[in-house]
Amino acid sequence: MEPMFSEGFSFRASATDATTVFAVNVCGHSSVGLPLTRNMNEITEDYVDLHGVDNLIIPISVGEPRQMEKNKDNINFVVDVVVHPCLTKRCVVSFKLHEHLVTRLIALSIEWIKQECGVTLGERGCGLLGVRYYGKKQSGVGAKVAMEKLKDMLSELNKNSAVSEQNSSLPPDLTVSVSEPSESKEKKVMVQELPQGKGIKRGFLNGSTQLYDSKGSSECTGKTPDPLAHIPQSLRDKCKIIDTRDAQFTQENRNVEKAPEKKNIRAPPSVTETPKIKCAVDSIDYGSSAVVVSFRVPESCNGMKDLDLEVTSKTVEVNGCVAGLSTSIDPDNVRAKYIKSTKLLVVTCSLPE
Repeated sequence: MEPMFSEGFSFRASATDATTVFAVNVCGHSSVGLPLTRNMNEITEDYVDLHGVDNLIIPISVGEPRQMEKNKDNINFVVDVVVHPCLTKRCVVSFKLHEHLVTRLIALSIEWIKQECGVTLGERGCGLLGVRYYGKKQSGVGAKVAMEKLKDMLSELNKNSAVSEQNSSLPPDLTVSVSEPSESKEKKVMVQELPQGKGIKRGFLNGSTQLYDSKGSSECTGKTPDPLAHIPQSLRDKCKIIDTRDAQFTQENRNVEKAPEKKNIRAPPSVTETPKIKCAVDSIDYGSSAVVVSFRVPESCNGMKDLDLEVTSKTVEVNGCVAGLSTSIDPDNVRAKYIKSTKLLVVTCSLPE
């Protein structure tokens, strides 16, 4: 009984001679396994709707090429390619990934026809035939042959013998060799053993001969290598090089004159240093929130740059003039103001909270 198969689509492609035309029927049958992911798991029915067939391993079976009689389409041979029905039933225009799926199946079919039948088809000249199965009226056994061939492929272990049987119905000028390269070809040797030489010559340990003559060994009697050969000759001509490896030292009595002791000479005061301006306490006023200390500065004072102010919790010091306070102040909350007209420095010290 002929197995039931689902029709997909048909396309035409030319062989390498540009005159022989093949019609390829992409069919579906449940005996062919579902497409597999990279981790060899079968996909679900809706996987193709979401992700397409990229990065999938698609099981496929290729039937034997059948020669066609003379027809208006000028097609010489018909080949059936069988995949799982989940792919062929989506090869319709209404499917959103129709173009992607058809293009992928055409490329996969051409690749496996070359591997199984030995025929190289051109992918550029491919075109859809407009029917879901070409040659159905003339012959309806294409898919059946593909199914039988699929069972044979699972049981056969020698793939090359199957290829030779499939190529028997094709002209010899269309078939290409897909078998392994001939073993008669000379392979380049990657590792080659070197010829082994004898380590010890004959007679080396013979007591009748001597290793050395009466003078003994002449080892290390030749020219001594130059230990300074690593130094360029041009540098050696310009410099005096002394080899200190075998140097011998002799102590000589030398009258070394002692250097005169340096006297501690006091350096004169720096000319750039300016003496500090002397100040005097003018008044100290104690308030409820602050203490105001006034310092009298001389006429030579030009401003705040000539005054050095230091404040502690009990004292206020300006250029060495210290004003002692009877109450504690906040050293971090101090304001100073220089009054040029009266030559007074007014320091306002806030009391701690």
